[in-house]
Amino acid sequence: IIVGSPDIFKKMTSVTKLNNGDSINVGLGLYPYNYRGLKEVGSEGFDFGFRAYLSRFPDQNFSVTILTNDGRAIFPFPLILKIADICLKHQFTEPYIKDDIYTFKTQKDSIDFKYNTEQLKEFSGLYYSEELELNYKIESKNDGLEISQTRIGTLEINPISKNVFQDNGEWDYSKFRFIRNNKNEVFEMRFSGTHGVSNLKFKKIK
Repeated sequence: IIVGSPDIFKKMTSVTKLNNGDSINVGLGLYPYNYRGLKEVGSEGFDFGFRAYLSRFPDQNFSVTILTNDGRAIFPFPLILKIADICLKHQFTEPYIKDDIYTFKTQKDSIDFKYNTEQLKEFSGLYYSEELELNYKIESKNDGLEISQTRIGTLEINPISKNVFQDNGEWDYSKFRFIRNNKNEVFEMRFSGTHGVSNLKFKKIK
């Protein structure tokens, strides 16, 4: 049984063009990438107690699935690419680069920006996303901030520039940008990072 059409499948496996003309590296439910010159299409799912990734190299008729029973400590995609390095080693058209497994993600920026304890407290509060219908609690911790939410647990982020924080790799070096009003008060956070997400808004509600 074949469900859908070639046109739908193409949209699922191609980058998406936004109304403003920009493109994001997300299809309709799948994420297309180029790894060492080969097309890779995949999708990840995770929650408490599991994380899984299904990867396909369609032109090579090659697929890998990794299932784990840990939602936070194990990241399947880099492991999948290591498997592909072995199984498709004679088919790649581009050389292996040490950090290539992260070329589809936001790269870690150099951290040379500091806030003191009192300044970090300005970012603390409860933030709400209308799109996700989720609350994120943010508190100051050590030299940075800690984000907590029932489903994701906790995540530590550190400042990399004024009003901009970044995680240490647990969320693929995603960025969290805080917006201030004309009174210099933080009233919003915008998240950009994994799976092509850009400027996802969280309003500070408390």
